[in-house]
Amino acid sequence: QQRDRQRQPDLAKPVADLFKTKTADEWAAMLEDADCCFAPVIAPGQLLDEPQIQARGMVGVSANGLPRMRSPIRLSGDGFESGEAPAYGEHTRETLAEIGYAAVEIEALIDAGIIRQAP
Repeated sequence: QQRDRQRQPDLAKPVADLFKTKTADEWAAMLEDADCCFAPVIAPGQLLDEPQIQARGMVGVSANGLPRMRSPIRLSGDGFESGEAPAYGEHTRETLAEIGYAAVEIEALIDAGIIRQAP
């Protein structure tokens, strides 16, 4: 019945009412060891202190010293460490040259306003 869009509001109300009967901490304690998909929704400020986030090394530090979330994807032995995103157009010339454009062609594209490069 949950796949019938017209029935969803009627089905969601009893579930919402049920969840209102306990606090988030009470639900977490009750469902922690249950064989079901459950995780409490937490405030963004609490995320950095989550045990799983800490154990997986998900918190990185940006160049400006602020915390940031790292990718959850980990490939063994890759040694990859993400950095800051490049500025808009920062690698335009290098990328086009790498795929075979001549310097004069790149200049023509820039002059025509087709591509941009970093100021």
